[in-house]
Amino acid sequence: MRVKDLDSLEMEPELAESWSVADDQKTWTINLRQGVKWHDGVEFTAEDVKFTYAAAMDDDLASQAGAFVKAIIGSADNIEVVNDYQVIFHLPQPYAYFISGLLGAATTGWIIPKHVLENVPYDEWRSHPSNTADGSYTVGGYEAWGPIGTGPYWYGAYDPITFTNFMFKYDDYWEKDTLEAAGLFEIEEYRVIFIEGSDAAITSLKQGDVDILDSQYHLETKVDSLEDPWGDYVRYEAFGVQELGFNMNHPILGTGVDTPLGKEDPSRAAEAAKYVRQAISHLIPRESIIDTILDGYGTPAVTNMICTLTAGYDPSVPFYAYDVEYAKSLLAAAGYDTGVPPPSKGFLEEYGLYVAVAVVVVVVAVAGIYFLRKRS
Repeated sequence: MRVKDLDSLEMEPELAESWSVADDQKTWTINLRQGVKWHDGVEFTAEDVKFTYAAAMDDDLASQAGAFVKAIIGSADNIEVVNDYQVIFHLPQPYAYFISGLLGAATTGWIIPKHVLENVPYDEWRSHPSNTADGSYTVGGYEAWGPIGTGPYWYGAYDPITFTNFMFKYDDYWEKDTLEAAGLFEIEEYRVIFIEGSDAAITSLKQGDVDILDSQYHLETKVDSLEDPWGDYVRYEAFGVQELGFNMNHPILGTGVDTPLGKEDPSRAAEAAKYVRQAISHLIPRESIIDTILDGYGTPAVTNMICTLTAGYDPSVPFYAYDVEYAKSLLAAAGYDTGVPPPSKGFLEEYGLYVAVAVVVVVVAVAGIYFLRKRS
């Protein structure tokens, strides 16, 4: 799935053609698009979907997203392949963002080909040519020089001298006819070049060596370096966040057993840790960070995952204001001597649950920006 309309934020079909959830809000049925081919000509099926998420959850692979995926799906046993074009996820618990947060192309929805990697040991995935593009490998009768996907461009080669990735138009791409009828998909060869440093990248753009600079350069503070008529930029809301999280096993920040309140009354240790985390959150100057470091390209966020591009985002929910005195008050509630009295008992009773879920205490949602060269 993918998000194409940034106003509606509705997920649109891509490799998954349709989906539905049962009344229990845990059983998700995904109907896959038929006729999609991997770049080596092998058909994309439900087996690829299960293989992808099963691998991500396998501790032996040690995927960076493994814990996240496992927390939502549970195990590979919860993924049922009905047939080549239908797969059912039986989640242990309801998860509202299952489609956008797990199957979306912007998150963990990138499917890998089972027929390419099923016989490759997990400890060799990192060094395999499908990941490194260092050398070639053969799948069936197809010789590949990098990853094999289902997208509009197939991977041709990597030049380690110029740090250039070469990709070419895939004539069997499932959306080819639709795109071409709309006057799109006209680029035959697509190159991605690694240029170290934003200044060098801007120079390459100005000289015409490249046409677009990706938003990963974070050029928010260098918009003024663009000059007419050779350059322009596009700004858009992005999913990126800058966050501060805590180890929930920490004796002060997590369990609270070493806070003064936790030592005095062990039954309130977790409560004390909540006050400490919220106090720290009120000591983070979100607006100042955005204005001075991000040059205004950002939004103070309330909690992780829920940013301006997330379904359910509510702009009326206030973020944690920078308030030193109030932070001292919360630390006082945790038993620390700050010279400021703790909040009233009524406040703590009313907002206790809200404080309990505030594990991530500061989030700044970052806007994206990319530069492009104007064509004469």
